[in-house]
Amino acid sequence: MKCNFRNICLLIPLKKSSFVLSAVLKTKHEKHFTLHSQIHSKLRKCTECDFSHLRRNKFQSHLMTHLPKKLYSCTECGYKTNYINKLKLHLLNHTGMKVFHCSKCDYKTNQKGNLRNHMENHLEFKSFRCSECNYSTSQSFSLKLHVLDHSQKKLFLCSECDYGCNNKTRMSRHIMRPDVMVASFSYACSHCDFKCYKRSSLTAHSVMHSKTKLLKCPECSYECNANL
Repeated sequence: MKCNFRNICLLIPLKKSSFVLSAVLKTKHEKHFTLHSQIHSKLRKCTECDFSHLRRNKFQSHLMTHLPKKLYSCTECGYKTNYINKLKLHLLNHTGMKVFHCSKCDYKTNQKGNLRNHMENHLEFKSFRCSECNYSTSQSFSLKLHVLDHSQKKLFLCSECDYGCNNKTRMSRHIMRPDVMVASFSYACSHCDFKCYKRSSLTAHSVMHSKTKLLKCPECSYECNANL
């Protein structure tokens, strides 16, 4: 499999691991068993040196060390790049010159994307309006989310208090509050001081105290039955 780096290849994808599992909690620990099984699979090897590694992110980080040095350098600071256009844009930061101008006000910037985001502030035509209040927007999806705030029916209810909302993200933030987290740790392990707020998490944890090994490596004597 080729990559975008010059004269460098990513070699040989990792083999799929085979499992010898009990039916109980199989999916809970496959990931951790796979990590161990990679010890017996082929390493990713660099074509430029003797470096090798199992993990893709570590291997790709190493490949970056073989990239050519930056071709273009700023004479005013230590900025370097391989692209002349990026250097030209960078140099504008030292001149104070703003090449992108807003046609509605005196806003100026060196970044085209910044100007595009700024222009949204000048949008006057907002075709979607709330019938319950003065809220208006140019996007139908935003209006739908807003209308839910006026609804008495709450789609998401907290299991620890009477809080309710119609936004999944808001509920996630509520649950992560320290006082809610403490109250929600209602499942406790009978063998140690482990606590959690999900029964499935307690079930997965309890396997640690079991003497029966659910996972066995077909290549060596390694066995496990819990998260590493």
